[in-house]
Amino acid sequence: MNGWPRRLVTTAVAVALLVAGSLLLRVLPDDEDLVAEPHVVEAEVGDTVDLRESRVSVERVSGSTEVDDGEVQVSPGRWVLVEYVVTASHTNTHPALVETTDDEGRLWNQTGRGQVSCTAGPPGVPVACSALFEVPADAVPTLRLRLASTSDPRFDVLAEIDLGLTADDAAAYASAEPLVVPDPTVGDPR
Repeated sequence: MNGWPRRLVTTAVAVALLVAGSLLLRVLPDDEDLVAEPHVVEAEVGDTVDLRESRVSVERVSGSTEVDDGEVQVSPGRWVLVEYVVTASHTNTHPALVETTDDEGRLWNQTGRGQVSCTAGPPGVPVACSALFEVPADAVPTLRLRLASTSDPRFDVLAEIDLGLTADDAAAYASAEPLVVPDPTVGDPR
């Protein structure tokens, strides 16, 4: 094909691709799409939340200004250690999203000095996990743990667990013994 027929086919393909792209932009969710928002399930320490691929429950919360992981790390704020149990439903899994938030909308995940200690467990077998977060002292009273099966929980279940902490806890953590992050255990939780 030479000349006009080739240009006509090229133009038709380009227009078709632009139309297809425009249609996709209208159908695919964006960051502001309320339908794409996760289904948030609110809970408290001790409650079990059913995520799509597992069940989770927070068992214990503790804090300090120091963490001892072989070398003591000191925080100008507070270290908060959340111990939780994950029981996979259908396949070996553990939550891909583990983060904390407070009433001001601030978010703490594992990009700083925090860490998640968890392993994927087989279906029906509980796995004791822990997550360590470094937060400012003023965040402690409204801190909530957020867990989801995927790192992008749009169209999915997002557990938001109130850690039940108070300003008194934040003050007590200032003089608490250094935290030690437990290793994950498969089988009977701690």
